[in-house]
Amino acid sequence: MAKQKSTQNDTTHVLQALYDMLMYDIEPELVTEMLPELPEIYANETEEEREERAERYARAFSLFSESLGDILALWKDELVAFRNQAFASFKEKSRQEDAEHLSDIEHSIDEQ
Repeated sequence: MAKQKSTQNDTTHVLQALYDMLMYDIEPELVTEMLPELPEIYANETEEEREERAERYARAFSLFSESLGDILALWKDELVAFRNQAFASFKEKSRQEDAEHLSDIEHSIDEQ
């Protein structure tokens, strides 16, 4: 149970770091560290300013979604390539071990 909670915490930290990294370049006010500060920062804004900020944030989240999609597509391609390379390495190693095992069997047969 403790291992699962630790893994969840690690995952949360990684996801937060990814979110902050992407969002910082788009709209620094929306990084997680800033979120609790926003009500105080904008306590005296007018209704018009609030609406403009809301539109800015909506654009920021849209751009964030696009950036995240691009990164996920790139990582998928890289992970598939890595998987293919790992599988090819495994097949080659297995082929070599099979050849050695077959050679050992042939050698033992020849000795009989």
